[in-house]
Parts: sequence; C-alpha cells; structure tokens
Amino acid sequence: MTNNNQNNKHCIEIYEPEDYDGPIPLCAFSVGIIDGPERTKAYLLELAEPLTIEAFTCTQLVVRPRHNDPIERVATSPCTVVIYCVNPECALDAGSEYKYTGIVNWGIGKIHPIQNGDH
Repeated sequence: MTNNNQNNKHCIEIYEPEDYDGPIPLCAFSVGIIDGPERTKAYLLELAEPLTIEAFTCTQLVVRPRHNDPIERVATSPCTVVIYCVNPECALDAGSEYKYTGIVNWGIGKIHPIQNGDH
C-alpha cells in the first residue's frame, strides 16, 4: 500500500485495550477517510510499528468518532474515538470500503495530530 500522507502523523492513546500490553501511546500515519457499511465514514491509519492482538499482527487501524463528531475532526484535532484493528487479510487503502467482518473492535481512545517538533 502506498501512503501519500506520511506527514500526517497521529498519536493514539488507548483506554483499556483488549488483549494488549504493549506500548501506549501508538504512532500512526494517515491513509485517509474511507467509506464503510450503512453510509459510515472512518479514518484509516497505518501504524508506525505493527502490534499483535487476538493472534494476528495488526498494521492498520480504523477509527471512528465516538461522540457524533464529524469524521474530519478525527484527522485535524484531538478527538475521542472507537478503535478497530484491521485484519491483515483485509488490508485497506485510501479507496477501500471497510466491512465489519474485516475489523476487530479494540477499544476506546483519543487521537490527536502530531505537529512537527511534537513528540
């Protein structure tokens, strides 16, 4: 997959993730806003470092706003989100449509963009 948004870096804090005891926060790069079932929209991210959950290695996350915020807010400012891990057999790209069968609900968290110079 080609990621044309390498400058759009995000920090993701996960609150009580399922089956995970690795480092938090996570760093990820924007792939873009994608379509989903029932006219939903989500924000697709490529993890800087893969993580292992539920017996598979996850390299992508799909996040959706938790409190009816517009999807664009997820990409541009701090936002509480529902976090899903993408099954590696269902890898997505910017033109993809995600399906609930290809993602695993992982937890609730907060995403915020990292500006140049932020850690």
